[in-house]
Amino acid sequence: MPMVFRGPNGSALQLSAQHSQAWESWLAHIPGLKVITPGTPADAKGLLKSAIRDDNPVVFLEGEMLYNTKGEVPDGEYTIPIGKAELKREGDACTIVTHGKMVLVAMQAADTLAKLQAHLAKQGFGDLAVNMSGGYDPTQTDPGSRLIKAQLSLYRKLGLDPLLWPRGAGSWPGFVFTAAPLSLPAGHFGLGHGTGAHAPDEYYLIESNTTKVAGLREVQMGFVEFLYELGSMRS
Repeated sequence: MPMVFRGPNGSALQLSAQHSQAWESWLAHIPGLKVITPGTPADAKGLLKSAIRDDNPVVFLEGEMLYNTKGEVPDGEYTIPIGKAELKREGDACTIVTHGKMVLVAMQAADTLAKLQAHLAKQGFGDLAVNMSGGYDPTQTDPGSRLIKAQLSLYRKLGLDPLLWPRGAGSWPGFVFTAAPLSLPAGHFGLGHGTGAHAPDEYYLIESNTTKVAGLREVQMGFVEFLYELGSMRS
């Protein structure tokens, strides 16, 4: 029986649990049904046309977070075969097999990685490997390092009593310097006022003798006093 059921699917913003179910797995196990979950605007057009032309019942599930997605859509008659995988991006590191909303997420990750690698190469960092781990490693610089001692000394000179808090996974992007292969001392400091996830006057500092990385230190440092304090200390 040719029939197409369209409907929203998956989690979205400000929706409770009963409005956030992902139905594709359950429906795909019903004999006789074909289930489609497009990931891009072009996929939505091509697959919906194919679903309408199919002689079987087709469930067309649209990710709610994708309704505002913009993208190139072919003009004229355009169809995509149902049940056939499509190679979205070519690479030499890994294979990601996914569907629906995660197709767009995976494509965005691949595009972002390519832009980051191009930027690093342009700045002379083409030999650095980029690892998209999907989270932050809770690494930590030794509190007794010269870098951290300089931070604490500066705060105390300014009349503040600082506290050292361990960094949790996902809370600090500077882990790329403290983790391998660089493994450099680094610290996060700032008065912490402002809005958003990170305050506008928060900085992270990298201590390195490597020419390439040492140049990043001056970019991130926000207080001249810290430079003097760090320079006055000896390892």
